[in-house]
Amino acid sequence: MPNAAFIGFTGTPIEAADRNTRAIFGEYIDVYDLTRAVEDGATVRVYY
Repeated sequence: MPNAAFIGFTGTPIEAADRNTRAIFGEYIDVYDLTRAVEDGATVRVYY
């Protein structure tokens, strides 16, 4: 498909010796991190 977009959604970074999220998908369109999720009320604060 010549005009298709290649977009990935991940909850954790994909990085190891042979994998790199940005190398596969390009630069991030948006980052929705745990801090924003807690502020939005989408999740509760995580303590570890």
